[in-house]
Amino acid sequence: MVRSLLFGLILFAAFLPAGDAGARQANPADGLLRYPIDPYRADRATGCTDVVRPGAWYLAAWLQTRVPIGESWGIQECRRVRGGQPWSLHAEGRAIDWRLDVDVPAERRAADRLVSLLLRRDARGNRNALARRMGLQEVIWNCRIWTPSRTRLRPYGPCAGRGVDRTIAHRNHIHLALNRLGARAKTSFWRYAAA
Repeated sequence: MVRSLLFGLILFAAFLPAGDAGARQANPADGLLRYPIDPYRADRATGCTDVVRPGAWYLAAWLQTRVPIGESWGIQECRRVRGGQPWSLHAEGRAIDWRLDVDVPAERRAADRLVSLLLRRDARGNRNALARRMGLQEVIWNCRIWTPSRTRLRPYGPCAGRGVDRTIAHRNHIHLALNRLGARAKTSFWRYAAA
């Protein structure tokens, strides 16, 4: 536990936000160019656990330093995907919902900057560099979704209907989900950022 906390403090000190919150943030993925970029990867949830994975804890702490106006709405929740049979990635303790509201201008700007940072190219031109290095497999915000199967944001299916709930539409939070390597903190961002 102490080792994990120490690693977390070192990691987050190395990647604290720079300067003005409105300025374009430096891409933390650029600091990892000497390491191979992590491949795109997505892992389905297969059941429910009562464990929050280390990568999810680290991601929550990182978000707190990058997006301090938001807050965690939780990581682990034993449930299935709404309207379906598959397990939610929350059920395996590897997804976080970070509260930011699209109708609050400062929160919308913060969320848009975060999504842009996660999906930005690094200095070598690798798409989605920070998302890949963290081991993200889903980013959902404001009726848009990113997954490794596509390298760009696209419309989020549940928003196609009329009168969709704000939470289902992800208009009042960002959903960030990790693949299994990211959840175990075994991707390049979590392994080498503090090195």
